[in-house]
Amino acid sequence: MADAEKLCVQELSRDAYLKRCSERSDAPVKQSHLKMATSAVPFWRHVGNRGGEEFSMDENQRLSKKQAKKNKMEQAKKHLCPSVARGETCMRTESCRYGHDLKAFLEEKEKDLPGQCPFGSNGGICPHGWTCRFASTHKGVVVDLQEGQPPDKLFSLDGVSGTEWWMNDGSIPDHTIDVGGSSLVTLSSLNHLDKELQTKLRKRCYDFTQSDTILESLGIKNSMVKKSYQSKKRNDTDNGPANSPHKMQKSALEGCHDVGHKKSRDGTRKIFDARGKTFLAPLTTVGNLPFRRLCKSLGADITCGEMAMATNLLQGQTSEWALLRRHPDEDCFGVQICGAFPDSMTRCAQIIEDNCDIDFVDINCGCPIDLIVNKGAGSACLKRPQYLEQIVKGVSSVLSKPVTVKMRRGYHEGQDVAHTLIPKLSEWGASAVTLHGRTREQRYSKPADWNYIKYCAREAAQTSPHIQVVGNGDVFSWQDHVDALQSEDVASDVVTTYVARGALVKPWIFTEIKEKRDWDISASERLDIVKRFVTNGLEHWGSDSRGVENCRRFLLEWLSFAHRYVPLGLLEVLPQKSNWRPASFVGRSDLETLLGSPDPRDWIMISEMFLGKTPKNFTFTPKHKAKAYASPTSGQENG
Repeated sequence: MADAEKLCVQELSRDAYLKRCSERSDAPVKQSHLKMATSAVPFWRHVGNRGGEEFSMDENQRLSKKQAKKNKMEQAKKHLCPSVARGETCMRTESCRYGHDLKAFLEEKEKDLPGQCPFGSNGGICPHGWTCRFASTHKGVVVDLQEGQPPDKLFSLDGVSGTEWWMNDGSIPDHTIDVGGSSLVTLSSLNHLDKELQTKLRKRCYDFTQSDTILESLGIKNSMVKKSYQSKKRNDTDNGPANSPHKMQKSALEGCHDVGHKKSRDGTRKIFDARGKTFLAPLTTVGNLPFRRLCKSLGADITCGEMAMATNLLQGQTSEWALLRRHPDEDCFGVQICGAFPDSMTRCAQIIEDNCDIDFVDINCGCPIDLIVNKGAGSACLKRPQYLEQIVKGVSSVLSKPVTVKMRRGYHEGQDVAHTLIPKLSEWGASAVTLHGRTREQRYSKPADWNYIKYCAREAAQTSPHIQVVGNGDVFSWQDHVDALQSEDVASDVVTTYVARGALVKPWIFTEIKEKRDWDISASERLDIVKRFVTNGLEHWGSDSRGVENCRRFLLEWLSFAHRYVPLGLLEVLPQKSNWRPASFVGRSDLETLLGSPDPRDWIMISEMFLGKTPKNFTFTPKHKAKAYASPTSGQENG
């Protein structure tokens, strides 16, 4: 809104103002808290920069692939060799692309962050050694350099005590906050891709006899045998799931699998039981392991990893396998895979069965992204029911764990197909369906059709009692969750809700659902939740400079959603809805105003509170932009 328009809004009566907000789908923020548009730089930005320097946000700085690769190699020379960082001797001195001068590295190293190392604070050994941003807290870290002591910069804590926090009065911290290490022993995540498995996948010598036999028995064409393995000789002593070191991970979560699924009395059918549980949906980019741990601590019962492409997993891509990682805190955890063909999906299911510790596998038939749909995967499966049947049959046959299917109402608007597919999915081997109340064409615009979701659940309960229906779409409060489980004051057949964007904006929604209350969370409590994410992130991505910057990137991606939360005390009407466009507001404290800022520079400033100053020429552009807010002029929703 322009200044004159905002001034006009504040002169409206409450009823007229609420009517205006309803027509425009604006969040009905109390008029006394509406923020006037101004060109002045907020005062906290100077506080956050600790010197008044402006952030570098030049979005036009783009490099060619060749130049980017060259710059990457030059940057690698400035990084310390991992072996030298751990106090070991590098075995590839001449061919190693990293630096080996420890003294030069320490002189150029950025200041240590306040707090304890998340790896070494409990008596463990930090794998990052001297490159750790908490190296000054390592036991026995002092070594003989030129003076017998490392540079003073290594021990600098930015003038802040390691135990100092900020005043719990809504003020903005003006120093780097101690994120500290976990008070418990740090548990390593599961489902890693080791070099042996990666080599087998890349050389195409992994033993897929089990999945190939299943495909043959189902009469499904298997094009991957001729394409990938015709000229490969198999070594029975080296290949096969029996030799997989990942089997050793099974004992780490022994006894946890009863939380999410159970077997029927005859022991033949795998049943996924989500009734009465809170369910965190797979979230691309933001649904990473540290964020899932955060949601788990705030009340989520079932968690699911980010969507992974089956072909990339079969190729042994490290970045794709990272999406399957699981933390021991996740006592009911599933992975979501996406693909267009039954042979690749069945083989992908086998390597997950052989090498991963999971409780269920979710097949993505709902992704609306053009890149995925154009390959015949995601929502495109709704137009190819014969392929969907073969995929579900193949995946469910090779797995010993339940199979769930994520799908939308249909592909084209006005042509719903979910009610016809759900009974068939039960026959094909699926144990549950998570149904999004929008079509692929709608993407995330227009409200989700919960009447249709409840209709599908009711029909499934009558015709296919073995399959459960989980509802998805616009769950933004505990009232939305309760309404989804009721139909005309009678319990519906929807077993639970699939919380997606609601968890991104307010991860404490799971606490609200379990306690059935609106939590008017304070700004200090919200900042403490950010701190917990950073702590989880440093444990997951590492405490060296690279890990710190990875943590910063994912923190900023989350803050691009989290800033949309409007505090309950500022709203005229409760609860907040997912399709409300958050207005610019002045909070009840400076910190609350800062956390609600839509300016990426302010998100960067928040990251600096925990992770120190950003590197030179740091830029950030969110990957995801809101598509579910109504147009303020036409009243129509954006696509």
